[in-house]
Amino acid sequence: MSIATDTTAADRNFILHCHPQYRLPSDNSQSNPELTAARFLLKPGCKYEEAVEAFQPYSQTKETNTEARAAGAALIQRGKNKANAKTFLFVNNRLEGNALNTIRAMLDLVEAESAV
Repeated sequence: MSIATDTTAADRNFILHCHPQYRLPSDNSQSNPELTAARFLLKPGCKYEEAVEAFQPYSQTKETNTEARAAGAALIQRGKNKANAKTFLFVNNRLEGNALNTIRAMLDLVEAESAV
């Protein structure tokens, strides 16, 4: 993946680096604090082939990854707290077994935090 070096052009065209969930940046390290993207693909140390075998046919959550869920919820909440912010999370079925359930769990965490 190429990373834009001209941040003005990158900001204007919504180009940004997409971080894996286990190396999320601090708030201060982003070139554009209004744009956030993260990939939630596999748990660290898990091989792709192992995840395919363990999780297919991807119809249900088979392994809860609380760390990834908390990280995704934190990114969503951070985006909600900033005007004009855009947050993109790419969640793969091979993270927990069913990406839609994982996204729902992240949103439930955000809702629970908002209720407090």
